[in-house]
Amino acid sequence: MKKIIAISLILLILLSSCWTSTQLEDAVPPKYVKTEKLEKKVFSEDLKLTWKIASAKETSISPQVSWIIKTLNYNIWDRVNAWDVLATIDTQSNLTNINLNNALNSYNNTLSIYNLTKESVEKDLETAKLQYENAVTNRDNTYKTTEKQLELAKEQLASVQTQKSNTSKTVDSTLTLSKATLDNAKLTLENFKKTSTDSINSLETKKENLYNTIRSTVTSSLSSVNSALTFVDTTLWITDENKNLNDSYEIFLSAKNTESKVNAEASFGKANAVYQSIMSTWDEWLSDDEVETYFSKIQDLVSKTTTLYNYMTDVLNNSVTSTTFPDSSLSGLKTTTATNKWTILWLKSSLVALQWQLSDLENTIISTKNNIDTQQATLEQALIIAESSYNNTVANTNTSLDSVSSSESTTKTQLENTIANIEASRALADNNLKIAENSYNSANAKYDTQLLSTKTQLDSITWQKDLVEQQLSNSIIKAPFDWIITVKNVEVWTLVSPWMQAFGIANNVIKIVKIDVNAENIKYLSLWKEVMLDKNWEIFSWSISALALAADPNTKLYKVEVRFSNEMKASDLVLWDFIDVYVTKENTTDKFLIIPFSSLIAHSNWDYSVYVMWSWSLVESRKIQIWSSNSHEVVVTDWLIEWDRVIIGWSLSVEIGDKVEEMK
Repeated sequence: MKKIIAISLILLILLSSCWTSTQLEDAVPPKYVKTEKLEKKVFSEDLKLTWKIASAKETSISPQVSWIIKTLNYNIWDRVNAWDVLATIDTQSNLTNINLNNALNSYNNTLSIYNLTKESVEKDLETAKLQYENAVTNRDNTYKTTEKQLELAKEQLASVQTQKSNTSKTVDSTLTLSKATLDNAKLTLENFKKTSTDSINSLETKKENLYNTIRSTVTSSLSSVNSALTFVDTTLWITDENKNLNDSYEIFLSAKNTESKVNAEASFGKANAVYQSIMSTWDEWLSDDEVETYFSKIQDLVSKTTTLYNYMTDVLNNSVTSTTFPDSSLSGLKTTTATNKWTILWLKSSLVALQWQLSDLENTIISTKNNIDTQQATLEQALIIAESSYNNTVANTNTSLDSVSSSESTTKTQLENTIANIEASRALADNNLKIAENSYNSANAKYDTQLLSTKTQLDSITWQKDLVEQQLSNSIIKAPFDWIITVKNVEVWTLVSPWMQAFGIANNVIKIVKIDVNAENIKYLSLWKEVMLDKNWEIFSWSISALALAADPNTKLYKVEVRFSNEMKASDLVLWDFIDVYVTKENTTDKFLIIPFSSLIAHSNWDYSVYVMWSWSLVESRKIQIWSSNSHEVVVTDWLIEWDRVIIGWSLSVEIGDKVEEMK
């Protein structure tokens, strides 16, 4: 029993200790590392070469003239923009500036003389040309004007002569026309009086016929209204004439709205009062004076009857049916009501149409009578005017013939004077034109002679000036591109000559690598082969872009160029700097366990170890033996097997027994 209790206590202590240890382990956070699972693969040895960074684009800059450098504005590695002045050549000691100043003075003086001479002769030529053009214009205008004057004078004489002939003919025709106008005015007045009488009689006949139509319409309207009023009285039993005819259905009429029956009875009283008033004075034949009076009363009666039937329709619409007043009886009353209502409406429209016709006809009669009076007064006045015109025409005939004869004599004298003036004006214009033409020819000859001499002098001086300016421009050494200076072979007071290299500039963005390779290593290189470069522990991927087919005769080395696959990384490199390049030297088919240099931990006596992530994600140190290596990998020969997970990153921050976790 004691043994059992002791064993239980021991187990309880052990479990408590394990739980405490586990709790402490869980409280410590894991360390993050980078691992790699080992697999066998082919190992490739690298050929290490040291190459130099160069620019893909570079050029030399040479001076254009020989002399001494005066100023120097840039040094090696300075960045320049296109057309920046790199250096200048002294132009004082070789008299270039003095020669240019003298040439400019001579050019300006000669140009001033040339401009003054040109301006003077051009003004003289322009003045002479203007005078000549004015003389030509004046001569042409004189001929045109005088030609027009002569034509007008001749036309005026011909017109007067024609007028004389026409006047004789016109006198006879005017008298005949005036007499005919007088006779026509008399005849027109007589015909108008006859026609106007016929028009008035025709309109009066139309009015009498319209009155007869109105009489007939009034009679038929009274008959129709009487029938309509009788139907309403019979249906609603308003008067004693149709007493007790609606006893069987009176209680059903307007049962839905009793007010509609009250309105209908009141409307019947108004319409019936008008009807009885008309019938109390009615005569079978109405005189013309009575027609319009009764016509107006009938229109009022029909209008009130129309209102009555609107109420009657409302009464029937608000009525109900029963066994004693079936739906067929109500429908019959509605049908009769609708028929009578249509008849009344048709009468109303007919009366309106007759009223419009009567009003229009009366207006036409009044307007026609007014027009007849106006036109007759006009024709009577025209007759008076025609008589007066005829008397005046007879009196003016002899006066017109005398006036035309006198005008013909005066016009002949004016034509003779016009011809004499035209001949004198044309002679003066021709003489002025000859004088202006001679002046213009003289000025033109003077322009060619004086200007040609001065222009020859100006061309000679201009050539001398341009030559000195070109010499001065050649004394400036400029940058052709936006690059950097990589070569500088001159200093202040250096003597230079054309075509010697003063500066070298290169593009600092697009870079290549240049190297001379011996015959032993050239066999490992091929065009476009990818190579790995290491600069400050950063790896670049390049490819061979140029490979010489033969070695240089002097150095016995092969020229090789490499371009960057990634220009962004290449921008971090410096021109003319040296860089390590690794080229795959050979490949074997044998496979080995290979680990990166980043996982290797070096100890004394050339011993090496690695950290391995073991079960429960704990770190274990494993001593290893290594063999061959290249720029970034080493072959392991012992103490590691495939599928081991080796820590290749952050290994310096871990210790044996640490719990680690793969960094995502």
